[in-house]
Amino acid sequence: RKVTRVEQHAAINTYPIVMFGYNKGGHEFLKTFKNMGKKFVVVEYDPDVIDALEQQQIAYLYGDAVDPELLEEVLK
Repeated sequence: RKVTRVEQHAAINTYPIVMFGYNKGGHEFLKTFKNMGKKFVVVEYDPDVIDALEQQQIAYLYGDAVDPELLEEVLK
């Protein structure tokens, strides 16, 4: 199901670390965040990566880092 803007805003405000993208090295940061006990969420737009995040029970939001509305929510 698609996440609403209200749900997205609430989720982003729940996590002190918002990471854009999982591939291209992002997964290495997640290992570090987990080892440090930090709470984080991944913003990702690739459906295959979303499936992998779900399987690993990693918090995520579906979105694109170049989406002005999403960036506005993150920066609030």
